[in-house]
Order: sequence, then C-alpha cells, then structure tokens
Amino acid sequence: MTLCNLTIEGGARAGLVAPDETTFAYLAGRPAAPKGGGWAMAHDHWKRLSSDADRPFRPRGTDRCPRR
Repeated sequence: MTLCNLTIEGGARAGLVAPDETTFAYLAGRPAAPKGGGWAMAHDHWKRLSSDADRPFRPRGTDRCPRR
C-alpha cells in the first residue's frame, strides 16, 4: 500500500502492485474477504492483476525530480 500511495503522491492517477501469495494468505478469512466460492472467484481474478509486461523493473530509484 505504501508504494501505491507514493505513486499517487508523485502525480500518478493510479498505482498497482500485483498481489502475491503472502497478500492472499493475509486476506483469506478476514471479515471483509469473500467467502466460499466467492473467495475462489476473487482469488482467480486478483491473480490476473499485474503490471505491464513490457515495463522494466528498477530495484533502485535513480530518477531525480527537476528543480523548479
């Protein structure tokens, strides 16, 4: 969530970090999580969420904002 929040603060209109198995394990069984067959449908849908395949991954932030 922090990374998505930072993208918005940086001027983006949306931020997406694809969920992983740790995220799914955290959500499973939570009070607001889908139940039964709804969980399976949601899980399948969420697994399809991903970043653009052609976008490069940058492990370090090297971009600099121009000074005004």
